[in-house]
Order: sequence, then structure tokens, then C-alpha cells
Amino acid sequence: MSINEVLVATYSQVPVTSIDGLKLAVDWSKMNAETIAHLAWHGLKQKANDPNGAKDLSDSAKQGNSEKVIAAFEANEVRRTSDRIADPIEAELSRRLVAIISTAIINKGGKLKDYKMADLRAKADEFKTKYPEKTAAIRAKVVADHEEQAAFAVEL
Repeated sequence: MSINEVLVATYSQVPVTSIDGLKLAVDWSKMNAETIAHLAWHGLKQKANDPNGAKDLSDSAKQGNSEKVIAAFEANEVRRTSDRIADPIEAELSRRLVAIISTAIINKGGKLKDYKMADLRAKADEFKTKYPEKTAAIRAKVVADHEEQAAFAVEL
């Protein structure tokens, strides 16, 4: 099977999602091999650098992280586990819940420096389970904010 046939068979029904959560239709069958090769190169470059984003790491740590990603792809491991949330709505929901929990900790006299981010995220996950109605209301606000931003972006 050619790379183009694989793309069409595998991803023709999967929308490409923009940073704002907008779904973009892509007809892979219209792309030639050079375009697909460019997208593969660009995507690999992006994926290799994903684990290094927004982190203060040494060059050797960044190199190691990127080499792990490339090694995973070379081993045909398409989906790697990560704590990063890909869906922009769910990522923003998680950020807001972490902010709410952080505020509660401070209001109760606690210090955020006593908590690891992983612990705050775990508390956010607990919040989702314990308070599904409140979580749904916050998610609705996130969706509304994203829709408002998308509408504003159209005007630019």
C-alpha cells in the first residue's frame, strides 16, 4: 500500500483539529508525494520537539527527549503515552480546574510550592469525578469562550 493509500484509508474520516478546536476537512487523496513528504518531515520535527515545550531543560535533556520520540516512531509506535491533553477544550478545562484548586489551597492557608503539578492535575481529575455538574458548567464556559475566540478570529 502506498503512503497516500494509507493516509486515505486511515485518516480520511478523521478531521484535523486547529488550535482553537475547529475541525478542518482534509482530502489526502488530492496531495502528491512531495506534499505528503513535506508534511511528514514537518510533523516529525514538531512531534520530536513536543516534549520540550514550555520547559526549562538543558540541551542534553531536550536532545534525549527528542531522540526518544524519534526512536518510538522508528519502532512504529505511533501513539506514545503522555500527560499532555491533546483536545484544546479538555486541556483548558484541566487548566481552569487546576487554577480553582490552587486558589482553594491558598485560601485555606496552604502554599502551592508544597504541591507538584502532577498532584494538582490529579486533584483536578478527582474534581471531575466528584463534581460532574460543576465540571459540566465549567466545560460549557470553556466551549463558549473558544467559540467567542473563533468568531473574533474570523473578524481579524
